Amino acid sequence: MAELLLSTLVPCYNHEDFITDTIESIWKQNIDNMEIIVIDDGSSDNSYEVLKKLQASSPVPMHVSTQENAGIVKTLNRCLSKAQGKYISLIGSDDQYFPDALANLLTKIKNEDDIKVIYANAREFKGDELFEKMHQDQALEILSLTPAEIEKKLRTEVPRPLLTQCAIFEKSLLDSIHGWDETLMLDDWPLNIKVFHYLAQHKYKHDFLDIDLVKYRFHDTNLHKNYYKMYLMIEEVILRYAPKKTRKKFLSKEAFDHGKILLKKNKPAGNKLLFKSLILHFDLFKFLDILRLTIKYNLINTFQKQNTQKN
Repeated sequence: MAELLLSTLVPCYNHEDFITDTIESIWKQNIDNMEIIVIDDGSSDNSYEVLKKLQASSPVPMHVSTQENAGIVKTLNRCLSKAQGKYISLIGSDDQYFPDALANLLTKIKNEDDIKVIYANAREFKGDELFEKMHQDQALEILSLTPAEIEKKLRTEVPRPLLTQCAIFEKSLLDSIHGWDETLMLDDWPLNIKVFHYLAQHKYKHDFLDIDLVKYRFHDTNLHKNYYKMYLMIEEVILRYAPKKTRKKFLSKEAFDHGKILLKKNKPAGNKLLFKSLILHFDLFKFLDILRLTIKYNLINTFQKQNTQKN
């Protein structure tokens, strides 16, 4: 029997309205020698029932299971543990692949033994509307570097974004680094740190093809729009992976950036994060900027509340 070429991992949570489009987009890759691994992460909707129906009509082997809610990171690792393919791709259960896009990455990675991961691009979408490419200047700059340089950069700044959902990995690479870091809530950034550390240590390579691979569904409630929770998740990664000598300054910058956004949105956590930024790394110019922002937006928010009460 020929070696299974590709396993596509699909962690699913409460996406009964979208999961059919996701699975059908995998079928449209027209790759016969592949499998789909789906784990429903304790959905409270009918996702699992929809998946079982899709499994019955799948043109490729499709393994479906369910579990008590464990979160995205543990679910990805459980998907990986079931996978039999030489290469691994992954996709969110509300997202979609562009037709035949995976084949381009597979052709490249199959023909070059020293390349262990290939990244591509994504577009956010809503309905029939496609938005600009998600991997732009920062991601392209990072991916143009050597693995050692990328690892160093990823330990000192947040990549916005560098999506593992837009990649194909050799499974041996993911197995060697023990998959995703289950001590953290974030999935992409910590995995990328581990990936490029491994590549640098073993003199392997990565590549990037600027093709549209994934359509990433736009939601008003996407996690990256929950700025306080996102800061807490970023803080975890910094404390785990950033060099000690730069850690406080790194945390301070992220607390400042997220605090400023929350303050503009009239969220109490904004003041908290701006104050935390100063405690972590005091800078006179930053202090004056925070003072200006705090006065400005607290006055604006107070004025808006008074107007609302009058009306």
